[in-house]
Amino acid sequence: MDPRIQLKISNGLIHTVTLVRIPSLRVRGIVKFFIDTGSPESFIGEQDANRLHIPMKKLNFTKPALMGGTKISLAQTKDVAFHFQAADTPITLKCPIFHIAKGMWTKKGIVRNNPSIIGTDFLLVNNLQLIFWPSNKVAFLRIFRDRTE
Repeated sequence: MDPRIQLKISNGLIHTVTLVRIPSLRVRGIVKFFIDTGSPESFIGEQDANRLHIPMKKLNFTKPALMGGTKISLAQTKDVAFHFQAADTPITLKCPIFHIAKGMWTKKGIVRNNPSIIGTDFLLVNNLQLIFWPSNKVAFLRIFRDRTE
């Protein structure tokens, strides 16, 4: 059986909590990520970045992105590791390129912090399948292994 990472569903949103390590920034901490298949980029939101003491002033926020119709800026970082706890064993996944977000999300005049997002780039790099069965409250990521190898 392929390894699975259990996800949580609340208010129709899929999320996970995982340990993140960014050696180049000397950062290690727990982050709640929402799984967003509509987002081509994954990132740590500004509030989580501040909580993790990521040195925001040293980052180069040059990449514009849209989050819920609001413009945010992304800075690139490298070699981020994610440590998930699967049912029987820990799973470490890596992302060679990852982003840190700066900017607030505005919806109907209300300003909110950007959440941290796992987007399609992370799913592609790690060859993950998202299984989402909302009526049964089932969601997990499965590491797909090519059976032809």
